[in-house]
Amino acid sequence: MNNKALLVSLTLILLTYLPPLSAAPIRVKSIHWKGGSPPRLLIDFSALPVYRISRSADAGRLTIEVNDAAPMTSLIQPPAAHPAAARIGSLPGKAANSLRLLVELKISAAPKYRIEKLPEGARLVVEWPPAGPEAPKPAPTAKPKPARAFVVAIDAGHGGKDTGAIGPTGVLEKDVVLAIARKLAGLIRAEPGMRPVLVRSGDHFVDLRHRLEVARKSRADLFVSLHADAYVTGDVRGSSVFTLSEHGASSEAARWLADSENAALLGGVKLKDKGKMLASVLVDLSKNATLEASDKAAFKVLRELRRNFQIHHQEVQKAGFVVLKSLDVPSMLVETAFISNPVEERNLTNPKHQDQLARAVFNGICAYRAETRPNTPLDVRMAEAEKN
Repeated sequence: MNNKALLVSLTLILLTYLPPLSAAPIRVKSIHWKGGSPPRLLIDFSALPVYRISRSADAGRLTIEVNDAAPMTSLIQPPAAHPAAARIGSLPGKAANSLRLLVELKISAAPKYRIEKLPEGARLVVEWPPAGPEAPKPAPTAKPKPARAFVVAIDAGHGGKDTGAIGPTGVLEKDVVLAIARKLAGLIRAEPGMRPVLVRSGDHFVDLRHRLEVARKSRADLFVSLHADAYVTGDVRGSSVFTLSEHGASSEAARWLADSENAALLGGVKLKDKGKMLASVLVDLSKNATLEASDKAAFKVLRELRRNFQIHHQEVQKAGFVVLKSLDVPSMLVETAFISNPVEERNLTNPKHQDQLARAVFNGICAYRAETRPNTPLDVRMAEAEKN
């Protein structure tokens, strides 16, 4: 074989094994926006494109992905008056060497699209439906009012000059119940939909009747008074929960009706302008509803205390304590332990034990809240009863 024939053979062999040259990428030659009826987007390509069009789930964006397309350095934005498109952007597509065009839309109507052949290339036509008469705007809907927080008034017994009971080593009741009250307030504050109100946040004296007023003015859904019991001997121990006795409630109702100052407002309902009969019915209604709610809440708290603590009285007790004499705020008094018992006195000063007591009371309050009519103040229930 001569040298010329050998060179031709080698050239043919090399051409056989060399990869084919790739076709030139498609270019976007121009973009045109037509704002007539129907509104259109015209994209001219240098060759027939392989493309895919999709819309976002909220119909606010149109995506045009073109295979084997050159990146774009500049884009012509739609005019502000264009009825369908707000702006256009570009970025590399998902596939290699692909181009993605993103069209932000003003309307949610689905467009139609087609390819038209041009003498030198092809044109993608995206066409939206003609704009019809503007649909009437829906009437604005009133925003729902945020749910009212469940308010718990926490009364740390005694305070200031009133030390309360004193333990064998000199521990003061007023100090330990304030510590527990603060811990209980922290748990309630951290719970969504609940708000604590401390009757006293420091070591100061608060009149018994004023404690009730704090609860009423804060529109409390529940009043919890915390105490530590005492006895003449140091062997008695355990927790107890009290609510207002029927006798105490009846005498308080009589006091409300007889006192013209108190006749101003009960549970948010004015009594001053009511006849004696109606006022008596409303007071009785509020009293009975409050007693029933108090017993339910007290039972829940006692049940939680029973899980981890020794109980002195196994049932909710009845008493005529002044701090329980609210006719429109469900109330209970919790004797956390006997401070006169050396072991319980020591426990009452232990922060971990205080945490456990506060948690038990908190769990009982939450159980009561879950079963009560949600976020309905007593004054609303009273007003409804008055209408009926």
